[in-house]
Amino acid sequence: MASNSDEIEYGPHIIIDTSILTDDRYITRNTNLRHTLDSIAKVIKIKNRTYSLAGLVNWSPGHYIGYAKVGMYWHEYDDISPTRGTVNSNIIVHPYLILYTFSGNNSA
Repeated sequence: MASNSDEIEYGPHIIIDTSILTDDRYITRNTNLRHTLDSIAKVIKIKNRTYSLAGLVNWSPGHYIGYAKVGMYWHEYDDISPTRGTVNSNIIVHPYLILYTFSGNNSA
């Protein structure tokens, strides 16, 4: 078990590439998609395994911003900022990648 409350050990994970929805090279793109951190599914189930939302990578023109969910809080990791910040879960994001981790729950 990690001693620092900000450290989390992750097991199996799923990364969902959502760029097909917004990339100009795809016919099905939709540049009007708007999501908030709160609107993204907190849990997904695949083959009787439950995965929990751990974070996402957001594309902002010219750079990426990572968001990690730690407990009840969202932390922002902006590649042009030296420090992380805590953000409100109702901010608008444009997910490029969404990360889910195995939460240890299996359902029959």
